[in-house]
Amino acid sequence: MGSPFLILHYSFSWYKTKPKLVEINGDIDEFTNMVWTNLNEDNKVSLFVRFIDIETGEYETRIVNKNK
Repeated sequence: MGSPFLILHYSFSWYKTKPKLVEINGDIDEFTNMVWTNLNEDNKVSLFVRFIDIETGEYETRIVNKNK
């Protein structure tokens, strides 16, 4: 499963952005690791990543928590 594009959406209680379409490479685990590794250590708490196949509706989810 996978798609070369991702709709990226940030949502914080104090800050919201509009979703953005970005191109990605690799599978969900590579992408999750890349995002987690590049988050600011002072603000890193948790990360939710979901890859959805638009044609079939199938999805994969990864959740990473700092205090795991």
